[in-house]
Amino acid sequence: MKKLLVTLLSLLALTFAVSGRAATAIGNFNVTLTLNSTCQLTTPGNMALSYTSFQTAASPSVLSNFTVSCTNGLPYALSLDAATAGAPVTVNDVTLGLAYSLSLVDNANAAVPTTANGIVGVGAAQTFKVKGDVAGNQGAGNCTVASCSTTTTHTVTVTY
Repeated sequence: MKKLLVTLLSLLALTFAVSGRAATAIGNFNVTLTLNSTCQLTTPGNMALSYTSFQTAASPSVLSNFTVSCTNGLPYALSLDAATAGAPVTVNDVTLGLAYSLSLVDNANAAVPTTANGIVGVGAAQTFKVKGDVAGNQGAGNCTVASCSTTTTHTVTVTY
């Protein structure tokens, strides 16, 4: 009886040992990761240009910093008031009878490229400036009191 019991227990253990083996099935799948490139722009600060009637020399340049952050390797262009990339803009203020120019310069005050996609993103903020200039020898201007001013909104555009 003892032998029969040992045999039955051995068979029972073998049954559990065989059925305890794990089987595996493998299934492969793909993962697609998409990077949507973009650029971000900080707004340049407001600028205050000045001219004194009959001045012969140009007024000192005024600079307003801004940054552009684009995806690493993404080419882009900067423009003012939807002009050609990097091109300066001349504004004739008819109210005051004066003209001023705005241009885009890099952090070293060099003109930005005037070609489309002439700048390449580095994955971090790149500093640029709007440079405002008022030429001399513009005459008296138009003003009926001690000081007059006008405000014009301008736009910096990043095209990528």
